[in-house]
Formats: sequence, C-alpha cells, structure tokens
Amino acid sequence: MKTIKGTYRKAFTDGKRLKSYDTIICSVQDGEVKFTEEYRNYLLLNGWSATTGRHICNFCGLNKSQVLQKMNLKAVGRFEIVEQ
Repeated sequence: MKTIKGTYRKAFTDGKRLKSYDTIICSVQDGEVKFTEEYRNYLLLNGWSATTGRHICNFCGLNKSQVLQKMNLKAVGRFEIVEQ
C-alpha cells in the first residue's frame, strides 16, 4: 500500500482500499464505496475521528454526514455516533 499524500504516513491505499492508522476503513467495489464492519464498530465505540475523516475525504471525497448516512449511523454532538 502507498501512503496518501499529506497524511504524514497515517493513511495508505492500494487504489481499492483505504487504511487509516491500523484499520481498513473502506474499499471501492464496482465504483461503490463500502465501509468495513470493523470501522463501523470503531465509530460506535470511539466516535468520529477528524483525522480519519480527512483520510476518507482524500480517498473518496465523502464528508462526515455522507459517511454516516452510508453506514446508517448518525452523529449526536460533535464526536458521539449512534445507530439510526
């Protein structure tokens, strides 16, 4: 996997998958961005990370609300994430 420019070696991609820190966040399958169950669980337990959010935006152009909507989640406050 190659480092994504501007992420200080914290985000990597092989063109099909995004890895932020040590977690595979998402992949692109048939032109559709699919988020991993591991990342969904991470969000529910730990909340939103602005840094990983920037990595996602750099990789596929989605913002926080678009990511959460794709995963049937919603933000409560600034960082807390819950199921819709």
